[in-house]
Amino acid sequence: MFNDREQPLRVYSAETLTQVALVRNVLAAAGIETELRNEHLGSIAGELPPISAWPELWLINVADVTKATQLVADYIAGGTPSGPAWRCEHCGSDNEAQFHLCWNCGASAPA
Repeated sequence: MFNDREQPLRVYSAETLTQVALVRNVLAAAGIETELRNEHLGSIAGELPPISAWPELWLINVADVTKATQLVADYIAGGTPSGPAWRCEHCGSDNEAQFHLCWNCGASAPA
């Protein structure tokens, strides 16, 4: 899944699969692809240190590290993703930075 020049990079880990899935959705909404690892290790947590069995998100494209790190930090802090509001090129509706699809027509945010 990774090319020879890129080293996989773990971007997030949490105790529950639900927490990791929520962060994965935040990153996916921003166009950042991730790989989920350790999703089934919870059943052997007694055989390993508990943190070793936590689900993890790894970046597919390490070039996304800056954006992914900021989105994860915003998520953990409970804030909204940083950046300016944007106007939909399709319908003209104003959207806040955390929306990657127009609330009115569903068009994607400009790149």
